[in-house]
Amino acid sequence: MKICIRTISFIISAFTVCSLFSCGKLNDPLSEQEIEDILCDRYDKEFTLVSDNTNEKNVGTMIFKDDEGIETNVEISTSNAHFSTAYEYSAKEDYVSAYYKAHPELFEPFKAQGHDFRAENGEYIMYYNGFDEIAGTVAFACKTANEMDQIAETVAKKKLYCYSETIKFVPSDISSDELYYPSISIPSYKPLPCMESSKYSEDDVQAKIREVQTNYVEILRKTNDKDRLAGLPEEQIMLDPLDYVYDITLDDKVIFDEMHYLSSYPYREGKSDGYSYSSCIHHAETGEVTEEELLNSFDALGWKIDISGKDLSFTNGTDVLNFHIHHTNETIYEGEGGGYKYDAEVTFNGEQYELDGYWGVSSNESNYNRVSDPDHKKEQYTNDQYDFGFTFTEKDFRDIFGVEFEFDQINGTGKIVKCGS
Repeated sequence: MKICIRTISFIISAFTVCSLFSCGKLNDPLSEQEIEDILCDRYDKEFTLVSDNTNEKNVGTMIFKDDEGIETNVEISTSNAHFSTAYEYSAKEDYVSAYYKAHPELFEPFKAQGHDFRAENGEYIMYYNGFDEIAGTVAFACKTANEMDQIAETVAKKKLYCYSETIKFVPSDISSDELYYPSISIPSYKPLPCMESSKYSEDDVQAKIREVQTNYVEILRKTNDKDRLAGLPEEQIMLDPLDYVYDITLDDKVIFDEMHYLSSYPYREGKSDGYSYSSCIHHAETGEVTEEELLNSFDALGWKIDISGKDLSFTNGTDVLNFHIHHTNETIYEGEGGGYKYDAEVTFNGEQYELDGYWGVSSNESNYNRVSDPDHKKEQYTNDQYDFGFTFTEKDFRDIFGVEFEFDQINGTGKIVKCGS
């Protein structure tokens, strides 16, 4: 019998692909008995199978009930590994949700002391009325949750995952399905072996209070509720500052078109939060400055910008902020788009200075000069023209330029309230 060469090639290819990417299943689905054993161990109760709606591939739903008649759905599904035809079974159960729905009396303590707790559309919600009620409401909810009976043993068995329940914190007069609301998990089980406690510590409570307070200001911004925003003190509004403010003026003349809020977390550890101004100068041997508005802005503040050679300087009388820019011995990489890395020595009045903001140098690829190596095996690019960018924060403006700002967090504008030392 003749075997087609193409058929042999296909079989070999298929075998190779399956070898590389692991065709088939990676694990076996949980059996009825295994699921029952895990449920009994997890909740310290007896469970029996009510119905099995899984298909021939063991995908689908099994329903179990406990000795009270409370039913839990066990969903069995498969998923493929990344870049692989292999699949693996997973299973999840929702007994915690079913148990809480069967015992609404467990949530009565959340209604104590006049708190507005409700179970709505399958969700548990703690309402608060305005910013001033947040701290007390969150602290009460965490304390009450800590006192709830734990209905499960440790859930460390990953073969059968379990859904948990949450209590959301929602302002009573601005609720919407399109908005996000923070929540706490109800401590329905004992902590995992790697956890010290499932209780909310005082640090946890304070962090959650701040999260809900920040969320409230975010909600006012998203709903454009300027009246409520205007009624908050500055420190509360600044929990969620505007990303941008525009038309920053000095004596009613616009000096900066926009400033961006720069957070110190996480990539600027030890730096200051606040608004910042960023710009870019095409700095080359010709001393070209492409941003005319930049020159005008700092000129209005009493500072001259000068480029000569490899230096960029901001000068006001005897005060000089200077960036000395130079090549390093390192290359970015070889080939097209490669080139030397740059560094800058920053000084203020002759002393080394560390910006609260930052600076950076990027290559202007259109101005690369191509230099072939002697063996003509590769090409290296050098760059005599490049873009120098910088960002000054509020702290930089205050410490270097003697400039202080005032920002309107309601209308998104700003003004310079001090200029010069």
